[in-house]
Amino acid sequence: MVIATFQLNDGNATNDAQARDDADRNALIITLMGVGVFVLNFLEYFMFSIAGEKVTERIRLEAYHKILRMPVPWFDMPRNSGSAVASRLSIDSQLVNGLTSLLFAVMLHNLATVVAAFVISFLYQWRVGIVGLVTMPLMLLAGFISMKFYGGFGDKSE
Repeated sequence: MVIATFQLNDGNATNDAQARDDADRNALIITLMGVGVFVLNFLEYFMFSIAGEKVTERIRLEAYHKILRMPVPWFDMPRNSGSAVASRLSIDSQLVNGLTSLLFAVMLHNLATVVAAFVISFLYQWRVGIVGLVTMPLMLLAGFISMKFYGGFGDKSE
């Protein structure tokens, strides 16, 4: 009859404790990074929204003052009726607001993400950075094709 004996290695116990400490530290770092990203994203969109609203308000005021200075025959044209001018003023300023606040914030966020990814990849493993540089044009082309594809869908539905 063969009796199997198992011995506990004290070295494994310290390695387990060290691994647990490392995992706890890494979990804390990732959690703090997540909270930081949440706060920074909130501040980014909040600040760009404020800037967009201020730009929109200024555009509306300037356009309104220009409309008030137009000669009376200008309002007699069908495309310059009161409702058409008010609608155009509202829609155009809303488009400018979307461009200055949301679109610009997303573009800046994406640019910062790409730059940070390249910096981190080159700092930790330059080969990964080279792969990223080589594949970046392909990713940009895929994004452009996707944008055109979905843009075409939107045009057809309107």
